[in-house]
Amino acid sequence: MQRFALEFPCYGSRRMAAELQRRGQKVNRKRVQRLMRLIGLEAVYPKPRLSIRGAGQGFTYNFGRGLSALAPYVVGAIADHSGLGSALLLNSGFFLIAAGLVFTLPETKATTL
Repeated sequence: MQRFALEFPCYGSRRMAAELQRRGQKVNRKRVQRLMRLIGLEAVYPKPRLSIRGAGQGFTYNFGRGLSALAPYVVGAIADHSGLGSALLLNSGFFLIAAGLVFTLPETKATTL
């Protein structure tokens, strides 16, 4: 089984059991899973929560939510000082600037970070 693990490092217990069965071994998935655990074999694949892109995306999303939570306070403060029309105009201007800045962000979907 160690030889197969070196030959196919991405195989988990299901694919390893299928490969062993294909080569004539009489094993089931649970036995392969137990033996892999006993030997210390583990499939090579991206582990969860290691994505830099996911962390950056979460930060950006939550930061934007925090800023937008302050918008009613800012609109009210500006409206008290210089009128409701100018406060709403200033607020919509910020939203238009943010919408324009989205198109200047680099595309990182297919690149290694």
